[in-house]
Amino acid sequence: MCNRGRSPVAHPAAAEPGPDDAPIALLGLHPAGGSTAFFTGWQRAPGERAGVVPVRLPGRDATGGHRRAGLPSLVAALERDLGPLLDRPYLLHGHSMGALLAHRLTLCRTEQGRRLPERLLLGACPAPHLPHPLHRAAGLSDAELVLLLVDFGALPESLTDACPN
Repeated sequence: MCNRGRSPVAHPAAAEPGPDDAPIALLGLHPAGGSTAFFTGWQRAPGERAGVVPVRLPGRDATGGHRRAGLPSLVAALERDLGPLLDRPYLLHGHSMGALLAHRLTLCRTEQGRRLPERLLLGACPAPHLPHPLHRAAGLSDAELVLLLVDFGALPESLTDACPN
């Protein structure tokens, strides 16, 4: 059932409420170009303390309804779709665009006085109060952009030879 159907959770059985001593749900928001398969193999990492629940991002079902919607709309859809999962203790992890969504979802829940994640875990995304490392890329020449991307670690250094100065 990975990333198919209308359920916001890739494996709905993993998201069923359990007894109070059940493992805490670690809700995982995948990157924009990824899917719930991003979290394949994660269940072994937290052991019995947490159950990894990959969350299908809005617009990833057959309807694609939120594919071009803005961040506030995506966050509202996530909150609606996850419903009761957010009303009991949970951990929230987001990677890249999933990190942006997880952060914004947490901010919205803070503003509404709603239950927050026990831990907010974000990866592959700069802190929201810092400029993105590539913020100055817009005005660069091709050669300057290649050098910036090499310095950033996004391109191999061998490409600098192919660009005229």
